Amino acid sequence: GGGGALTAIGWLVVCLAGYSLNARPPPELNSYRSEEAPQGLSCASRALHVALVMVLAIALGDGALPRVVVVVLPLLWAAGTLPQGDVLGEYALEQGLVHLMGGPYAATPARLACLVA
Repeated sequence: GGGGALTAIGWLVVCLAGYSLNARPPPELNSYRSEEAPQGLSCASRALHVALVMVLAIALGDGALPRVVVVVLPLLWAAGTLPQGDVLGEYALEQGLVHLMGGPYAATPARLACLVA
């Protein structure tokens, strides 16, 4: 039934996320920087997405939303709609700086680090 299909898709998502940690990550459609080879959090962005969904599942309990997000993750990766890990981290830090601490928007990651520190 539906439980077996969800389990298979869940394992597919975990395997795709783990592959980018063990081997060279697949090319991302939403590249924000021109790099020869991905480095840092951009290599682990798919694993970060899966970890965020798992945190969401733990926080919400056993519900339909985390299951739907897990099923849709491969489609979102293929379409290039999810940000890379380093970009997501910079965005979260900048939003925290602006909305929680009342600071200005930062033009570069170095300036963001100086403003947050």
